[in-house]
Amino acid sequence: MGSGKTHVVRATIFILALWLSFIPARTHAAKLYVVYASIGGTQAVGWIAKEAGLFVKHGLDVEIVYTRGGNAAIQALVGGAVDYGATSLDVAMQAYAKGADIRRFVTTGRLPLFALVTAPKRAAEITGLKDLEGKTVGVSALGNADHALLLFLLTKSGADKNKVQFATIVLEHGLRVAYPPEVEAEAARLPHDASGA
Repeated sequence: MGSGKTHVVRATIFILALWLSFIPARTHAAKLYVVYASIGGTQAVGWIAKEAGLFVKHGLDVEIVYTRGGNAAIQALVGGAVDYGATSLDVAMQAYAKGADIRRFVTTGRLPLFALVTAPKRAAEITGLKDLEGKTVGVSALGNADHALLLFLLTKSGADKNKVQFATIVLEHGLRVAYPPEVEAEAARLPHDASGA
């Protein structure tokens, strides 16, 4: 059995090949816009393809554009501002279920890459999801994958999701730039921003 790094490389090559197979062949460089919703391993496919010259090799002029979260990425895709979107599967499925013209999608991960992290001053009192009742939890945006996943997990754990407050953490290109002082825990994306609340 290969190392974790070998599996990541093989998975990336497979996803790139699958992604490129959906792009129609062209005789000249067509401008395509690809949106990504966060900085992390699951969003690396477009960057790897661009840096490896795969888009140019296939006659494509691709510009990769950042949006703040999956909802904004799907809105850009459905609105025609971009040609392809890299976002969480749940956002794409919700949009499709509501009638959005999404013809195909690929997911790059089997599991959500989030972890619940606590502010150091709250680590002793927040040891599980039920402990979030009465607390303020930071998310990238209401309705984004981290928020939706946390609501689901709160319900599954028996916690009252209505007793949890949510605060938006200001992100720029997927990295924290402003942090509300009232945040006591965060649904952090892994591996890049799990430094703690």
